[in-house]
Amino acid sequence: MRKLGVVAVAVASLMLMAFAAFAAEAPVGEDMKGKFSISAFGGLAMPSGKLGEEFDVLTGTLDDGFPGVGMKMSPDFGASVDYFVTKDIAVGADVSYVKMKNEAVAVLGIDVLPEKWLEATTLQFGVHGKYFLPTGGPVRPYLALGAGMYSRKLALTDEGKTALEDLLEGPVDPSEFSDSKFGGNGGVGVEYKVNEMFGVGLNGAYHMTMGKLEHDFGTGTEETVLKDWTYMAFNAQVTFYIPMAKK
Repeated sequence: MRKLGVVAVAVASLMLMAFAAFAAEAPVGEDMKGKFSISAFGGLAMPSGKLGEEFDVLTGTLDDGFPGVGMKMSPDFGASVDYFVTKDIAVGADVSYVKMKNEAVAVLGIDVLPEKWLEATTLQFGVHGKYFLPTGGPVRPYLALGAGMYSRKLALTDEGKTALEDLLEGPVDPSEFSDSKFGGNGGVGVEYKVNEMFGVGLNGAYHMTMGKLEHDFGTGTEETVLKDWTYMAFNAQVTFYIPMAKK
C-alpha cells in the first residue's frame, strides 16, 4: 500500500512538472483577480496510517484500539468554490466524501467474514487557500492548504454484521463508531483554462484529522477505537468560471 502511494505521488509530480513546462509556451493567461470559480472533482482516495494497516486476527489486540482496519483504495468526490483575491492567490470552501471498504478476513486461509465487511466513511467540510505559480499562461500549477471539520464513521456493513453475529453467536453492539474532528490538508495541483468559462485540472492532497476515534462502551470513559485517521486523495477536476460583468 505504501509503495502504491509513492508511485501515485511520483506520477502526480511528473504530471505537474510536465504541465509547468508546457505553460512556458502557452498563450498568455487571463488575470483572475476578483473572479469566482466553481469546481467538481473526483478520483481515488488511498488510506494511510491505521486506516490502511492490516489487522492480523491471530496476533492483533484491541486493548488500545484496532491496530489497523485494512481499508483499500476507494473512490472519492467533492466540490469547491474559489474567489481570487489577487491574480495568483485564491481562497474558498470545499466539501468532499470518501467511503472506503476492506476485504474479507481469513484465518488459516479460510474466510471468516465476507468481502466488504467493514467500511470507513469521511465527510469533510472546510476552507482553503491556493497559490497559483505565475506562469503567465493558461496552465497554472498551484499549492493548496486547507482546514475544516471531518465527520468520521467506522461501521460494519449489513453483511459483515450478520456474519459476525453468526460467528459470535450473539448480537454485535455497537456496530459503528463515529465522531467529528478538526483536521487539515495540503497538496499540489495544476489547472488548465480551456476558455473563459471552463477549465480542467489534476490535484493531489494529504488529509490528516486530529485526535483518536473513541467510544464510551458503557464504562463512562472514552476508549480508543482507532488511533489515527489519515488518507491521500488524487483527483481530476472540472472548473466553471463565473462570468463577471465588464466594467
